[in-house]
Amino acid sequence: MSHPSHSAIYRLEAIEVPTALQSKLIRVAEDNECGQLILLIRGSLTLNNERNSPRELQGPALLWQPKASGLSVRIHAGSECCLLTLPNEIVLRVQQLDQDSEGRRLIPNQGLELNLGHYTDLQKVVHQSFLAVVNEVQQNNGPSLTLVFSHLSIIWVNIWRQVGAEDMLRSAEKDVQSVLQRFRELVETHYREHWGVSQYADALRISHDRLYACCKREVGLTPIQVIHERLTEESKLALERSALNMEQIAYTLGFRDSTHFSHFFKRMTEHSPRQYRTMRHQTAGTDLSGNDQNFAHWP
Repeated sequence: MSHPSHSAIYRLEAIEVPTALQSKLIRVAEDNECGQLILLIRGSLTLNNERNSPRELQGPALLWQPKASGLSVRIHAGSECCLLTLPNEIVLRVQQLDQDSEGRRLIPNQGLELNLGHYTDLQKVVHQSFLAVVNEVQQNNGPSLTLVFSHLSIIWVNIWRQVGAEDMLRSAEKDVQSVLQRFRELVETHYREHWGVSQYADALRISHDRLYACCKREVGLTPIQVIHERLTEESKLALERSALNMEQIAYTLGFRDSTHFSHFFKRMTEHSPRQYRTMRHQTAGTDLSGNDQNFAHWP
C-alpha cells in the first residue's frame, strides 16, 4: 500500500474553534484535491462555496464535503466546531484500510450531512475521534498518520453502523433521482434556448461532473444527450402535427436557421426533416427506422 505524498501530508490541516465569541469567517480548501470534514458541536454556521447558494447548518452536526474548492465557513457567535481539510490521498488511504465493506466507501465519495442530535452515542464517538485527529494534526513535530487514519476510520465506520447502510444508500439514490428530475424540469423550460450543460449545472448548483454522473446512472445518457433527445422529440412532433415550414419550425425551436436545424435533425435521426415529414405522413404512425431515438424513459 502506497503512502501519502509529502504534499498531501502538508495540506492536512485542522482548525478548532472552542467557542466563537463573535462571528468568525474561515476559508478552507483552495482546490478540488481536498475535502472538508466539519464537526459542529453546538450553535450554527453558514457554508458558502463558488457554485452553491449559502446554507445554514445547525449543531450538533457532521458535514463531509468532497471537492471543497472555494468553500468558506462562517461560524456564528457562541458556536463550537472543528474543521479538518483532508487531501484526497488521505481519504483514499482511509478507504484502503477499511476493506470490509465496499458500501462504506459511499460516505467519503458522495458526501454527507448528518444531524448528530438524533444519534447520542454516535455523537460521543465522533466527537472523541474528531478531537483526537485535530490534536494529532496540530502536533509541533508532525502528525502520526497511523493515528489520523485510525480515528478517521472510526468516524466512517460508526456513522455507517449507527445510521444504517440501507438508509444511506436510499438517501444517495433519492439525491440522484432528485437531481435528474430537476434537470429534466429545467430542460423542459430551456431546451428551446439551447442552454449548454454548464448552464444547467449552474442552475442546479452542482458541478458538471455531478450532473453527468446522475444522468449516466439513471438513464444511461450524458446530459447533452438528454437535452438533444428532448429537442429531437419536439422537432418530430412539429414535423408530424403542424403545417409549419422548415424555417418556421427552426425558429420556434431556437435554431439559427433551417440549415442548422436540418443538420441537427439528420444527425439525431439519420433523416432530413423533409424526409421525416414525408415518411411519417406516408406510414401514418409506423416507426421510421430502428435508428430513431426512444423517448420512453422521458416522463
